[in-house]
Amino acid sequence: MSDKEPTPFQICLEHVNNIQRVLTLSIRGISQLQNAGAIGKAIINSSIALEQPLNLEEAEYYRAKLNELAELAKEEVADGFPILIGHSLVAIWASLETMISDHVARQIQQNENLLEKDIFKSIKIELAVYERLEKEDRIQYLINEITRKRSVDLKNGVDKFESQLEIIDQSSEVNKHLKETLYKLSKLRNLVAHRNGIVDGRFKKECYWKTCEKGSKFKITYPETVEYSMAALAYVMTVAKRNALSTLLRAFVTHPARRIYSDFKCNVMCILLHVAVIHG
Repeated sequence: MSDKEPTPFQICLEHVNNIQRVLTLSIRGISQLQNAGAIGKAIINSSIALEQPLNLEEAEYYRAKLNELAELAKEEVADGFPILIGHSLVAIWASLETMISDHVARQIQQNENLLEKDIFKSIKIELAVYERLEKEDRIQYLINEITRKRSVDLKNGVDKFESQLEIIDQSSEVNKHLKETLYKLSKLRNLVAHRNGIVDGRFKKECYWKTCEKGSKFKITYPETVEYSMAALAYVMTVAKRNALSTLLRAFVTHPARRIYSDFKCNVMCILLHVAVIHG
């Protein structure tokens, strides 16, 4: 990846923001469609006033279609937009998964010394498959093998991501409230993706934050999606801060000449990054 290409962090931030914007726009648009019947009637009346009336058949057709849209909109508003909200949560979590995977792969490409870690030496690979892969695909293949060996996909919430970040020495503690919020997001994502939002026995046991009954449709509100989006963005920034500090320290250690150049500036940067990580 060249310096001009957006980083995994930038891509994820933009994607999560776009998901929330489109969700908000869709909810507002559907809400406005509740008045489609009245709007259609006004249009028909206007055409009559302008002495360009629709014929009776056309007028009845459009009136029926607009009334149908209005009823559908009312039903969706009453239900709380479950399809839009559910798919938005699935997309947000997928964006985080992609960010972590791409970030880990990129760091290994930029610092191949990481391949000397014991975690890479301990995995078994299919040599014939490995040799046919391009360099970038080989790194992703190794990451996938480590992920499989460590049963990363069975971990909950951000623990899944932190386990992957351990590969590049960028794992750390996560703020308790942020960790809990992303845990909820991960469970809701699984419920929507695998159960169409219908509560099963497993989810009922895992859902400590809200009462729910097995077999019922789990309701997720729009304000909750805002909270989950903000948590996703906060985690992206958390990992980005870690990476910035790691990159700066690695450059400082591996390039001694840089210690001579603007020592004061480097010290200030380290202090600011430290403050950002501790208090950000």
